[in-house]
Amino acid sequence: MADILKSLRAAADETRLRILSVLGSEPLAVGEILEILGMGQSRISRHLKILADAGLLESHRLGNRVYYGLAGQSRVEPLIRELLDALTQITESNNGLYRGIVRDRSKLTEILELRKQMSVDHFQRMGREHDRMQQTFVDSSYYRREIINELGAKPGTVVDLGCGTGELSVMIARLAGKAIGVDQSPRVLELARSACPQGEFRLGEIEHLPLPDEGADAVVASMVLHHLPDPSSGLKEANRVLRKKGTLVVVDLKEHDEEAMQREFADFWPGFSGDRLEAMIQDAGFSIQEKRAGQGDGKLTCLIYRATKQTTGGLNANA
Repeated sequence: MADILKSLRAAADETRLRILSVLGSEPLAVGEILEILGMGQSRISRHLKILADAGLLESHRLGNRVYYGLAGQSRVEPLIRELLDALTQITESNNGLYRGIVRDRSKLTEILELRKQMSVDHFQRMGREHDRMQQTFVDSSYYRREIINELGAKPGTVVDLGCGTGELSVMIARLAGKAIGVDQSPRVLELARSACPQGEFRLGEIEHLPLPDEGADAVVASMVLHHLPDPSSGLKEANRVLRKKGTLVVVDLKEHDEEAMQREFADFWPGFSGDRLEAMIQDAGFSIQEKRAGQGDGKLTCLIYRATKQTTGGLNANA
């Protein structure tokens, strides 16, 4: 109870409510929060510290930038989510908090659209060069073999998230009843269709998959989560499109300090700690069946998970 009261007291401030509101959908860099709220760094930093000390926010450093987002493991997260939902119901135009939130959301939309366009531009420009240039850091042949092993002999309909130019989709199509690739870059989808004519490829975002509920037997998230501002949203979408007891295979980078990955390859996160990635998978409604780490001939370590969609309890029970 003491923790809950501390958290609610921390939230009981107009500026801090605005901060919680803009962080309710995506983690943001401190500079982005300053830009959205139009306030000075010392003022925003003080409010961020109060919210973080109360367990409402968590931060992650990426190079020289620090990102803040809602604390996913907080005991009071459900209460804060209800509070953010209530804020969206404020409709009195003469209310100062309402006017601030409306302005904040408009600016947030601009920033997120810019982020998305930068990522699309990178993959449109690089195409197949992206994988080749990353080979020094990441052994793609290694982790793709691991993914195929985790899928098993007859995985049914498999969705390849962020399929890129289709190298993994080709391997999936050889054993799956149906291979569906999703990517946000039209150019790389053209390359994927050429590389894997037996596959089906769709233009779309991982956070909003162009797929129906419970239409897939397996979903593969291969080196895509670290490109997403909010990787949890991608995992929840994977849960939505999977059938009951469907399989999720995740391969992503273990947390590292190679700033070149962000600068040259449009990475958003510097990989993940095992604990954080495991928590995100479980919070998205999955039960982890197997986990391990390896790097093949690459410089960076890959985290590998196979999980099953939960059929009772957790997120999925209320989906």
